[in-house]
Amino acid sequence: MARTDRPTARHRGDRVALASPADIPVLTAVIAEAFEDLPPSRWLVPHRAERRRIWPGYFRIYVEHAMTSGTVHTTPGRDAVALWLPAGPAPAEPPAGYAAALAAVAGPYLDRFTAFDAALDQRHPTGFAYRHLAILAVRSDRQGQGTGTALL
Repeated sequence: MARTDRPTARHRGDRVALASPADIPVLTAVIAEAFEDLPPSRWLVPHRAERRRIWPGYFRIYVEHAMTSGTVHTTPGRDAVALWLPAGPAPAEPPAGYAAALAAVAGPYLDRFTAFDAALDQRHPTGFAYRHLAILAVRSDRQGQGTGTALL
């Protein structure tokens, strides 16, 4: 039996909007909440209270970078976000000031964040231009309703 509470593809267009710089704080909070307890998050920062302190600053770096260098899609209610970044034939360089910003937010966990970045960088294809989905996050109370699929 098909679920009727999920929107069909033809009805998803009204659920996607381009984000603006005014959306940065709320979209940062959406990502921080959605990623708070994922296994990679628990490895990066083992203590939940520390993650809650670090995540907003960490994910703000990504939202701001995508806002200036890529595309940020969200929903009218700002309860989900997709960060798209351009990638080219050569590996992408981090945004200006990334190392200092990361050190400031990661604190004693900087080595883990650096290792995580290196692991992700190794898995990006090279040799052609493409758009990279850097982050896709949906607020936990909106997950399972087709919102992430609409953003894709």
